[in-house]
Amino acid sequence: MGDVPTASVISNETAEEITSPATAQSYMSRLSAGAYERLRKWALFRQPNYWYIFFNGLQIVTCIIVFIIGFNESGVNKLGQLLDIHPGLSLAREVPAMDRARRILGKADPDGLHEVPEQDIVRARAKYFEVMDGFIDHGTIPVDALPLNSLALGLIHRLFPSALILRCIRHPCEAVLSTFVKPYGLNAVTCHFDRLERTATTIMATTAVSHQIEAALSMTVHPLRYEEFMADPQSTLSAIAQGLGLTPDIPADLPAQSPLDQWPKYRAEMSRWLDPLLRLAEQLGYPAK
Repeated sequence: MGDVPTASVISNETAEEITSPATAQSYMSRLSAGAYERLRKWALFRQPNYWYIFFNGLQIVTCIIVFIIGFNESGVNKLGQLLDIHPGLSLAREVPAMDRARRILGKADPDGLHEVPEQDIVRARAKYFEVMDGFIDHGTIPVDALPLNSLALGLIHRLFPSALILRCIRHPCEAVLSTFVKPYGLNAVTCHFDRLERTATTIMATTAVSHQIEAALSMTVHPLRYEEFMADPQSTLSAIAQGLGLTPDIPADLPAQSPLDQWPKYRAEMSRWLDPLLRLAEQLGYPAK
């Protein structure tokens, strides 16, 4: 390809060679830091759906953002760590970038998102990138792993309608128990995990709301079972990488695991909320126990 052009000069030849996220990533890796930053800022304000853009006439080549959502202890962090092994992906773990973007829009989220002027959407998107830039590596696809971004699906859809969204699913009884016993630091989310009852009602409420948003907006959200990707991390990493146009043959370098459910040992303690949790488990495709 010869010398890599600056952000302001991309030749026809270069644009023709950049035909996939993988080749776009290769191009980005050879940009100087200054040219990369100019190109990223240029792209940000001209195309709402994507993180990176290479533009020549009507030709656009893109790399998308990956969002990992789900309830706490349902595998969001585990899946994020798995994807972070790939050199083409960069994990931002529990970074409140979407919340910072939301604040730009004030009371427009969740009500009235469709009426928000484009200039305000651009400002919110810019704030999101500003926060994310401190956590991701140059030239990689961002992986935003924050469990309760599951409640921000409407905003994600408005800011990044072409994002890849992965929903981690775990048996709700196990997710509730694991979340309740974990010693979280106290914040506006974890304060709901101080009792089994509040943890159980939180997973049921957040799951219901998230699925309602997904259905109302006809969004494509890909469910991934915790038990399955823990049992075969290599296949999971390869499939997601291939779907993003990245090389699929990066070794996962993680041992396969078959986690055993602990919640049946605590049926008595969970008895008051067991029936609705088991109904939710059935809706998510888990067999009765």
